[in-house]
Amino acid sequence: MYQEENRKQRFITMGEIMLRLTPPDCEKIRTADCFEARYGGSEANVALSLANLGIDSSYFTVVPDNSLGKSAIRMMKSNDVDCTPVIFSTSEETPTHRLGTYYLETGYGIRPSKVIYDRKHSAFDEYDFTKVDLEKLLDGYTWLHLSGITPPLGERCRKMITDCLKKSGYTNLIVTMNGQEAWDKLCAYEKAGNVKDKVHCIITDIEMPLMDGHRLTKLVKENDNMHDIPVIIFSSLVNDEMRRKGESLGADAQLTKPEIGSLVQAIDRLIDQTGK
Repeated sequence: MYQEENRKQRFITMGEIMLRLTPPDCEKIRTADCFEARYGGSEANVALSLANLGIDSSYFTVVPDNSLGKSAIRMMKSNDVDCTPVIFSTSEETPTHRLGTYYLETGYGIRPSKVIYDRKHSAFDEYDFTKVDLEKLLDGYTWLHLSGITPPLGERCRKMITDCLKKSGYTNLIVTMNGQEAWDKLCAYEKAGNVKDKVHCIITDIEMPLMDGHRLTKLVKENDNMHDIPVIIFSSLVNDEMRRKGESLGADAQLTKPEIGSLVQAIDRLIDQTGK
């Protein structure tokens, strides 16, 4: 998320919107014979929440130029979200030409909720974002909301998010998709003798494939050449128990996803403390 001060606040969120199919009355997916259809997505939900609070919010995504794509955006518009930036792709631009789908099994009692995603080769995944003029897209907005969900969708999505962050002023970024990839990159920098020049702060989720954020934090803080690098754990899983574990591993800050507004301040504070 990026913010400019002393201007009227205008938000833009960027990410994939999907068709959400849910069995009624907390029924299980495997026994359901009908589904309730809605639309949703992390960044779309943020735009909807802001608009419902009366805040000027816009939404950027790519949907197929068909009935499903139009229906999803109609829903956003009906909730006062500005969808002018939305791209309706052609079948030539996104050959599979589909809207991503996810199935939500609502929890009941001690049974947790379950989500099954079917979003591979969606229009958002297949679109060539190099055709988007990011300078023009972001012009006039004071807040940019992104999430860590988008980069793992594919190389095109990953580059688009990185380019947006660079346009917003975050020019020195190293993006990795999981803890193992991050650790391998840190070790390569250490071997080259420039890890502290290359990395001034590490932001990690907890739940990641191959290596989780707690393991990554432990390895960094136990390493003689890296332990001074600030580590921020940024995860929806942060609760009292997880916070205690993070503290025991040496995490310098821990924030939940709803505290995203405090993330930039935490980064700036920790980097200032290290004198970088």
